[in-house]
Amino acid sequence: MIKRFLVVCVFFLLIVSSIGSLSFGDKPNISNDKIFVKNHSVIDYNNSVFSTVDETTNVYNNEPISTLNKNSNGNNMFSNVFVEGPWPMYCHDARHTSQSPYSTAGNLGVEKWRFDMKWDCFGSPIVDDKGVIYIGGLIDLFAINPNGTLKWTIRPDEAIVSAPAIDEDGILYFSGIWGDNFHAIYSENGTEKWRHPMGWTYGSPTIGSDGIIYAPETDNWNVLAFYPNGTLKWRFHANERVFSSPAIGDDGTIYVTSYGSYLYALYPENGTVKWQYHTGGSVRTSP
Repeated sequence: MIKRFLVVCVFFLLIVSSIGSLSFGDKPNISNDKIFVKNHSVIDYNNSVFSTVDETTNVYNNEPISTLNKNSNGNNMFSNVFVEGPWPMYCHDARHTSQSPYSTAGNLGVEKWRFDMKWDCFGSPIVDDKGVIYIGGLIDLFAINPNGTLKWTIRPDEAIVSAPAIDEDGILYFSGIWGDNFHAIYSENGTEKWRHPMGWTYGSPTIGSDGIIYAPETDNWNVLAFYPNGTLKWRFHANERVFSSPAIGDDGTIYVTSYGSYLYALYPENGTVKWQYHTGGSVRTSP
């Protein structure tokens, strides 16, 4: 009985130590200066043929960009929802359908390449209309070419633990923990367009069809709506922390959850509550 108790205690300590660096850990002692890193290892297995982009014809993997978000009947798959490129935001689109316009039936699951990010990674990648992959890590934000080579990397003032989002103009939006800003940067080279003061966040931003960016502010219990120029449109204060990424319905309604057991429906014009539903328990997931 004592042995079994000791085994359970050891297992519990291992779990706590594995998540401590994310949820309760201190910020690493690393310079906040922007650093462009030029040498990251890329491994090409068996001379794999990489995905390529023909910028002169605006074609990704031999398929016109204009058809990527159409279904088999040629209709837009996500009405009244901004969708740019293969995977421009968390769960693909503002409705969080997680549905890709591509078939993976012919993908055998064999490794094509790998990229060494050097540090831990807790967030998800996104992909723009040229096939460039953007992913944040504990220290750096990376832009990786479709062949697995580094395009650029920057070192922001926070750890990025969620997926960034990219708009139709190629502006990348993100925030994180251990920092105090929401960032907009140019995806072409990683230089900053603007930043706005904001608390820690564990959720991803969502972009509406009108270009408005909706971002959760976890530690201050808020959802913020930004214009593309960086000015604040409105702020909604929830009853507890907001871990989720906002979702947008076809009518423009903003849906978001709180750790205080509520699902909120917000008017996009001003962020006021349209209705709210008590879930009966704390919610960290996104609608």
